[in-house]
This record gives sequence, C-alpha cells and structure tokens, in this order.
Amino acid sequence: MRHLIKGVHNGSELMFAKAEADLAAAVEKFGADHAVGFPDTGYPCAIIWQYLEIKVATLADLQEAMKILREKWLTKELRVNSVFSSGLATAMCAEIIEIVKYIDNPKPYGDEYHGAMSDAEVRALGLPLVTEDIPGFVVMIGPAPSDEEARDMIKGYQSRGIFVFLIGGIIDQAKRMGINCSFDVRIVDVGPDIWCVSHVVNLVMRAAMIFGNIQPGDYWGMNTYTLDRIRAFVNAYTPVDDYTLACGAGAICLGFPVITNEPEDTWRIPKSLIIYPNTKDWIETSLEARDIKIKVTQMDIPITFNTAFEGEIIRRGDMYCEAYGARTDCFELVTSKDVREIEDHKITVYGKAYAGAAEQPSEGNLTVLAGSGTYDASSSILFGQHGELRSYNDTNIVVVNSDLLVDSHFAVGNNLYASGFGEGKVTFQSLRSAGDVAQGTDIGSISGEILEA
Repeated sequence: MRHLIKGVHNGSELMFAKAEADLAAAVEKFGADHAVGFPDTGYPCAIIWQYLEIKVATLADLQEAMKILREKWLTKELRVNSVFSSGLATAMCAEIIEIVKYIDNPKPYGDEYHGAMSDAEVRALGLPLVTEDIPGFVVMIGPAPSDEEARDMIKGYQSRGIFVFLIGGIIDQAKRMGINCSFDVRIVDVGPDIWCVSHVVNLVMRAAMIFGNIQPGDYWGMNTYTLDRIRAFVNAYTPVDDYTLACGAGAICLGFPVITNEPEDTWRIPKSLIIYPNTKDWIETSLEARDIKIKVTQMDIPITFNTAFEGEIIRRGDMYCEAYGARTDCFELVTSKDVREIEDHKITVYGKAYAGAAEQPSEGNLTVLAGSGTYDASSSILFGQHGELRSYNDTNIVVVNSDLLVDSHFAVGNNLYASGFGEGKVTFQSLRSAGDVAQGTDIGSISGEILEA
C-alpha cells in the first residue's frame, strides 16, 4: 500500500510540474492578464471552480490556483485523505495543462481528437446519465492488448448503452479497426495524453452543477453526487504510470472504480481499485463494480443496437433510402392471432428492393403476435430502434399500436444497407423483449410481413 500511495503522490507532483511549466510558458508569451477559457461553455475550468472556488478568466487566475494547490492540496502524507487530495489536485493540474492549449485556438487538436466538450454536449449526456437512460460511462485508457480486443470492448460497452470515452493509444486502435468516434455515436476520442482525462472530469463537474445544483466549494456535496448519481468507471490497461495512478486516485475519490491489469505496485481496494488480469472480462467486472445492471438482447444483425441511440437521426448525405409517412403512404400495424395460426419468427418481404435516396418508397409493416396476455387498442409500445449512426448510419423508428393504423418512419444509411441489415429482426427481438417486461404478457410467437412499393 505504501508503494501505491507514493506512486499517487509522485504522479501528482509530475502533473503539477508540467502544469507549472506550461503555464509559465503561456504567461511569458501572452502575459498574465490574457484571457483563457474553453470554447462553448459558461463554466470555465469547472474542476478548479468547484474545488478552489476560482472562476478562471485569465492566466493570473490559473497562477493563483497553482499556488493554492501547492500549499493546501499536495500534502504528500501517507493517509487516505491525502491520496484523494492529490488525486483531485492532479485533475486540476491536468485542466490547466489543457486550457492553455486553447489560448487563441478553439481547436488545438484539429479534427484528430475531440478535446474539450461544449455545454450542449454536457446536457446531451448529463440528463440521460442522471435519469439513467444511459446506464453510465467508461473512461478507457489504453492501449488494449490487441486492436481486436479494443474493438470488442468498445463495441461491448456500446451494445450495453454505456457511453465510451477513449484516452491514449486505444484511440489509434479504434481507428485502425474502423470504429467511428463522435459524440453522436457515444464513443469519444478525447485526446492522446493522460491529462486529457481532465475534459471528462470537467464534464462531470458541469453535469453536477447543472442537474444536481451542486454549488462551487461544496466538496462533499459534489463527491456524494458523483458517487450516487453518475455511474462512471475507469478501465486502465498496463502499463499504468504514476500520472495515471494519480488520476485514478481522483476518480476513486469521485466514486468511480478503476479496473486495471497492472500487477506492479498496486493494491486491491474492494469496489474501488480492482486488479483483474483477464482484460476480456472487464465489461461485466466493471458493471458489477459500479452496480450497473443491464439486460442485453442479442441480435444477429450487423450493427450495435441499443435504446441508448433513441432520438438520433441520419444526415441526408448518409441516407440510402427513407420511407416516411409524412411524404409517402406508410403504416405500422400490430395485431394478434391464435398461436396456431402463425409461424414463429417468419418474416416475409413483398415488393421490390429499395432503389436508394432518389426514391421515396411506400412501406407497410404488419406484425402478428400470439400468446397469453392482451394488447388492446389502448396499449401502446414505442420502440426507438437505432444502430450506429454515422458508422452504420441507420435509424428505424417504429410506433406499434395494437390494431391501430399509425404513421411510421424508416430510414436506412448507406453503410447499413451495404452490411445486409434486416428490419424484421429488430422488430421481432424488440417485441419479444417487450413481452418479457410487460406484466402478464407472454408473447409466444411473432411473425411479420414487410410490404415495399
């Protein structure tokens, strides 16, 4: 344990030294009164604002923050409280390293990495996080043992609705495996260096301020909120250096467990620091550590499918075809028959195949259910069915109302069409899952007909 604590303190000192050097260079170049800030946010340096109550506006404010960190936060004592203090100080130093990159340059990473996140993105993620529509998020610090494992882990989290932030070498692995990274698909390539993790912590601070009404300076209020309301965790692949170790201490202070395969100078802390050599099993281990329970419906379709994608759209240029009741004749109809009258999982397609975006086809979907329980005219199920937008680029929004004719919207992206996606499989599995959770309903058989004209 002593080695672990010393590693955290050494990492925080290293991060402080880099922040001090980068800040000194910025002051020499621009002057202490030069304005600083991240783009598209009203919460400048949210970590520093929260814990030091300094609303950063200039480089001089950052100098004041560094002074406080040195005098009060980097105590280097062999105590748990000192470890957590060093961990949070590391995050604040990392925030300083990053913000000086944004002086007179709103996109220091260009299009290669995402970098700082806007208030609009904080709200897009923060609200479903606190309402648990998105079960949680993972920060993956790489590289993983192989490109293939990196892909499988990222896809595995995505299929469970977990938002994914990538730091370091795992970003290169994801790109080599053809994974599309953007906020829209819930895989964000934050940046190449460990101090880029400050952008994720900054997002957490803003989410707590916006949705939890946590006030700057409320140390225990913030840490309690992140523990109880923001279900996040860290996957850190070996080798874990002291920089990463210090950042991990900050994560644990916020209630975010760290799962690693680093065997050297680490110490197991139940539910907080988990050493697990078999990295391929990290998904279930991580979810269990953060008390996230997810039921996954496996579908034999060439996309990642999850309700976390509900509400997304496809850009017109990425769309292969679209059947939309507002423009053409389309309908969705769900009805029921005796179980002896239908063949389970039989999907029949009538009509010609889609001819692409130049055509606005008409479409009808008839789904027949059989089994115990009832779906009367007043019962309504809304399925938001979405795959990987801008990667597979598909959206399939289906409103299902028993024995009622309703409007529908079905859109297929170019890459999705090339992958051989079948609409009927998603509808089948969604209805089967709905039957599993609907009280008193057992959907024994499902068949369907898709009419294309």
